[in-house]
Amino acid sequence: VSTQSTGSMPLHSLLLFLLLPLLSSYELFQKTPTLSGLVDDCCCEVQTVEKYNDEYFSVLEKLVETKFFRLFQVNYLSECPFWVETFICQMTDESHEGGPCGICECEQNEIPLPWKEEDKQISRFGKIVDNPQPPTVDSDSEEMWISPDYSGGQLSYVDLMKNPERYTGYGGFNATRIWAAIYNENCFSGEMCFEQRVFYRIISGMHASITAHIFENFYSGGKFQPNVNLFAQRLGAFPDRLKNIYFTFLFMLRAAEKVSDYLRNYSYNTGNPVEDKEVHQYIQKLFNSEFFEHCGGVFDETMMFKEAEKASLKKKFQRKFINISEIMDCVSCESCKVHAKLMILGLATGLKILLSSNPITHLQRNEVIAFVNTLFKLADSVRIVRTMRQRENEQVTNNRLIVFLSFCLVIIFLVVGSYIFGSPKKQMPRPNKSKSSHKNAVNNSTEKTQKKE
Repeated sequence: VSTQSTGSMPLHSLLLFLLLPLLSSYELFQKTPTLSGLVDDCCCEVQTVEKYNDEYFSVLEKLVETKFFRLFQVNYLSECPFWVETFICQMTDESHEGGPCGICECEQNEIPLPWKEEDKQISRFGKIVDNPQPPTVDSDSEEMWISPDYSGGQLSYVDLMKNPERYTGYGGFNATRIWAAIYNENCFSGEMCFEQRVFYRIISGMHASITAHIFENFYSGGKFQPNVNLFAQRLGAFPDRLKNIYFTFLFMLRAAEKVSDYLRNYSYNTGNPVEDKEVHQYIQKLFNSEFFEHCGGVFDETMMFKEAEKASLKKKFQRKFINISEIMDCVSCESCKVHAKLMILGLATGLKILLSSNPITHLQRNEVIAFVNTLFKLADSVRIVRTMRQRENEQVTNNRLIVFLSFCLVIIFLVVGSYIFGSPKKQMPRPNKSKSSHKNAVNNSTEKTQKKE
């Protein structure tokens, strides 16, 4: 198509030059894959997890909204034992004291009366004492998987419903240093045995779960909403990280199955008989779900540390996890720290349940709360992965349609423009006078000859 030039650039080239930067901003290919097959190191397929997770998640969602499971006791003002850290947050929110990074503590009247009575007598290990004092930590105990969250009695109750896990603006060097310390100094690398691989996948699953929740509740446009593009770039494009969410979930599900009788008969006492009864009912539904029938025991913890020479590896495994729990004190965003410590305590409880030589006969109230909330976070992460994948698919489909229609409009514009702004019509060539005169002379001579005849 011939068009007039605009300056030194043809019209169609100018249009494409202006259009391409706009079109390049649209994602045209799906980054988050559809996962399939067995979850590595577990005998359960991804499709099975996703099929039964919706029902399981809905029960967990109701459970963590109850008073017993929404109140978490934590020291969110603990100091970093490894480096000097200062509070930092890039966002401000007038509706929340301290901004999105800040924490809204429970008032005294929000704390169940039975818990107040227990707290007066119970030390950090759950032993009844007359005058609670910080006990000596037995770091050699096989049940010791986390550094006790105790620092001069600075424990506070936090309502997890009022302090949800979401984007706070915390990032940059401070956040990078946390994960660098966890992976570079505490994770196994290179050719890993089964136990080392399990350790790495649990930490990676925790990291991926946190990332999923941040992008599901991302602050933009003056409100919290899903950020599909960032999810796809930072998490969805890495199938191994997605699979580690599923693995960590199944690992915790196996731990839940192992203590199912204990949790069924646990005393969920908040002083409110009606709500406490509801908690028991939800717990029964949790362990009676089809999910447990299909995926409850798919991780085999008896395969870990079987050989005698791996006894020292188990101790190393423990020390690394305890060290990671201490690194969580270096998170300089209060809200982020609360949810990090909640999840690390939940995972530590799962490790204690599965890897202790003897059956678990006692768990602290805070361990039970963290354990169930971590199960909920992982079930929610599986839901987020599926939902984000669907959103991204719809977005990519819409983007392709936009690009297709845009090119159609460009072509139409160029065709129409060729008639409106096209080059002028070519003139017919003028006949050659000499050739015309010669032709006329020949014709006249012919006519005269015919008349004589």
